[in-house]
Amino acid sequence: MMTPSTCCDRLGHMFPATAIKVLMASPSDVERECAAIEATIHRWNSLHAERQGVVLLPIRWTTHSRPEMGAAPQTILNSQIVDPSDVLIACFGHRIGSPTASSDSGTSEEIERFIVTNRPAIVYFSESQVNISDIDTEQLQRLNALRGRMQGEGFIGSYTDIDDLRRHVEADLVRLVQGLEIENAVIAEPQTASSQTMQETIFSALEPLRIQLLRDSVMWKSQWETRGDPFNGDAAKDFAQGIYQYLAGLNGDVAVVLNNPTSALGRDIRALMESAQQNANIRFYLDGGRSRNEFVMQMNSLMENVEYLVGTNWQDYIVTSIPMEEDDSH
Repeated sequence: MMTPSTCCDRLGHMFPATAIKVLMASPSDVERECAAIEATIHRWNSLHAERQGVVLLPIRWTTHSRPEMGAAPQTILNSQIVDPSDVLIACFGHRIGSPTASSDSGTSEEIERFIVTNRPAIVYFSESQVNISDIDTEQLQRLNALRGRMQGEGFIGSYTDIDDLRRHVEADLVRLVQGLEIENAVIAEPQTASSQTMQETIFSALEPLRIQLLRDSVMWKSQWETRGDPFNGDAAKDFAQGIYQYLAGLNGDVAVVLNNPTSALGRDIRALMESAQQNANIRFYLDGGRSRNEFVMQMNSLMENVEYLVGTNWQDYIVTSIPMEEDDSH
């Protein structure tokens, strides 16, 4: 249900807005695409939320679901996050996912639930080139069959790479909000929020970032422990690029912290962005493995910094970045 609420922009101004829950649905092979979609949603908020009186809330099962017993996993997810959401954005790469009791996959079941309840469902399919030896042909065949059915039931989108996907999502979000009948979407003069409210709002906005960094850290350590060696060069560079793009995409919503020269958290995240970008752009040479070994050391250093940030008390970071208002009662 679209919910009237009070929101806070990056400068600490309060404004009334209708919150729209945007469910992000996808199989497991499009994590970078999902990060780009979420970053684009945050960017839309920073550009349009106050003026239009609408805030888009990205919902992902990795961040918004909780453990629960007594039913099939997809049934639980349907109850917790699918049915309460207002809009769905689904993204497919070259996998469809695992079948559920009633559909080809969890993602397709979520799309179907939106369609039968007349809620907006935006679906994108990848057009990127892929080496056939790198994919599961059975998954691809099932995905192509699903795409064929959906083409006969509506209008689907496609993308060639992450930048192309980001452009499509940004444009489609504008059209989506324009087409929604939103009650209580009003535009009002902003009011200055208290420092306490700013701290709580910024901490809430930063929580998805902390969770994403935690997932990156766990994924990297898992690869190191299972293989005894980090990802191959190109895959590791893509991994670093994914971290950089996610951090860069969050600039709009957390600019109070990231762009504050006195913020220790902002300083550390900016340094992390720079390190991730440098690793993503590194080149390997025929030098007996020296450049590769240096890259491995740099990637390990990057991920150690990620792990350090995840383990830091971000609430204390924010309190020291945004001073509390003085008490005038004395």
